[in-house]
Amino acid sequence: ARVIFRLAPNAHESAVTKMKLNCEIEDALIGIEPNTAANLIKTWFRDLPSPLLQHDGPAAGCTEATTEDAIAAIIDEYEGPKDLLLWLLELCVTISANSIGDDGNKMTPTNLAIVVVPNLFDQELDPAQSLVVREEF
Repeated sequence: ARVIFRLAPNAHESAVTKMKLNCEIEDALIGIEPNTAANLIKTWFRDLPSPLLQHDGPAAGCTEATTEDAIAAIIDEYEGPKDLLLWLLELCVTISANSIGDDGNKMTPTNLAIVVVPNLFDQELDPAQSLVVREEF
């Protein structure tokens, strides 16, 4: 998919797949569209009881981190589920690495931040504050 995470999935397919996943049906992901899987990932992060990132936590420094060492230091200070954060970072790196060239998926790091980051913070933010958070990343 050239714009994974940006296109809305088929609503029926998404609802049925989410139900299958919640019921732990083994073949829930077989044959689904990439945008359905991407949407379910965003939804899953949004539905977590505690958001993956906090506005005043170590990740708030990501906007100032310009080297791999600085980013590694932020990850080291992260107090949440580190394996989940690392999985998401690896997924985003893989997607953005495939965004290069005319045949790329058009999901540059900036585009990924725009569509993924708002799902990682508290959903109780007012829309203006959510926009500020997204712009910072």
